[in-house]
Amino acid sequence: MKRCVLFSGLGSALAIALCMPLPAVAGPPPKTQIAGDAKWLIHLDVRQFLDTRMGKFVADEFLAKKLDQAQAEIKRQVDLDLDWRTIDSITAYGCDFPDQGKPKGNLMIKLPPATLQAVARFLQNPEKAGPFLKDAVEVVQKEPFRIFSIHGQVMVGLPSDTLLLVSKSRADLEKACQAAQGKEPNLNATRAFSGYPSQDRAFCFLAVAEGFNQNASLPPQAKVFQMADGAKLTMGEQVGSLFVNLALKAKNTEATQQIQQVVQGMLALVSLSQTKNQELLELVQSASVTARDSLVSLDLNYPVEKAIKQMTQRSSSRSGQDTATPVESGKDGAR
Repeated sequence: MKRCVLFSGLGSALAIALCMPLPAVAGPPPKTQIAGDAKWLIHLDVRQFLDTRMGKFVADEFLAKKLDQAQAEIKRQVDLDLDWRTIDSITAYGCDFPDQGKPKGNLMIKLPPATLQAVARFLQNPEKAGPFLKDAVEVVQKEPFRIFSIHGQVMVGLPSDTLLLVSKSRADLEKACQAAQGKEPNLNATRAFSGYPSQDRAFCFLAVAEGFNQNASLPPQAKVFQMADGAKLTMGEQVGSLFVNLALKAKNTEATQQIQQVVQGMLALVSLSQTKNQELLELVQSASVTARDSLVSLDLNYPVEKAIKQMTQRSSSRSGQDTATPVESGKDGAR
């Protein structure tokens, strides 16, 4: 039972960190530490996010309430002191696309050396955490980098004093660790994810390389992606506004024009059909669609203060519903 509680807490903390999108900047995806044949990539610059107005709000109002509790529970159960605020960045990438919803790829977390040393000591001495974890962690390899197995299902690698890598496959993990150590070709040696506009103040990147739309069951509204060889989604905050940039790399000049026309048509349709949704209309009206060479870019902006106000109102509304006293009913009617 205790083991279930522990791994539930660890899972919750990781899930929240991954789904959400400190003053040094962790920077863009670490190309020199990612395998050169990566097909998809998601990067969350945690420090950059928490240094923004929106990041501070989300951290104080949502993340802290859940992650601090999970952090305290882990500390209480296994005497492992993990502070989620010290995470530099979280990167997930894969050298193949998921097959029928089955996850593939590697999770790379960049941490301060002291934090990673604490994790390493815990993995090397799980018996100190109590009998319920004694047989959960196994040391699989010590050189040239440490690899651990958790319940024989999850592999954890420590290729450096700041990186923690997680994968379901040992082969994928070893390749990822070698790339992180510079012993395998990395993204700097390839053209994958290149040719897109850079965003200095972005805290979230999502990119897919050529072939992402092959064998994909796309809805009619997303058929535009079949005319593209790659895509990159970037999110961030700048000068009091949240911004989103979607860049599509077209197959040729003709496809560039077609993609631009399709995107502009979709925006016009939303403007005509959502006249009562003021927030959505304001977002669409901020949209800018540009095309240059083989690249089509869609830019959206929205005031941070308005976004925070809406999130606060919706959170208060949900809290009111959760705390409302349910009406009991019996044979004689409600009471």
